[in-house]
Amino acid sequence: FFGQTEYSDLGWSQKSIEDIVERLITTDSAVILVSDGVTGLIGGYLTPYWMNMDKVFAQEMFWYVSKEHRGGSLGIRLLNAFQEWAKDGGADYCVMSSTTNLNPSGVGNVLKRSGFVPVDISYWKRLTNGN
Repeated sequence: FFGQTEYSDLGWSQKSIEDIVERLITTDSAVILVSDGVTGLIGGYLTPYWMNMDKVFAQEMFWYVSKEHRGGSLGIRLLNAFQEWAKDGGADYCVMSSTTNLNPSGVGNVLKRSGFVPVDISYWKRLTNGN
């Protein structure tokens, strides 16, 4: 799925992936949830909100369902499991995102039906010439 996103321009680092996966697995304030058969996964972490440290966000880092399993219930089941983990961890809010070139309106509709509201739009700009 990485290659289908705008982030693919940043390049892939296997060591970075291994390090973040290890952190998500071994840290109490982070999680990776994987479906049977590894057809979908979701991962994220708990963090205080920077403008009010009394509020805790569950921040999704990635949420992916293989193309063959999209449109069914797998994505919703992963989302619900992430929210349950977040609640159990003391989160006040769950923050989800969608990359702009992976059906953001479809993902947005799923999130809205699940009670989410849009609150932010991010923009990026390359400041270096590569590498």
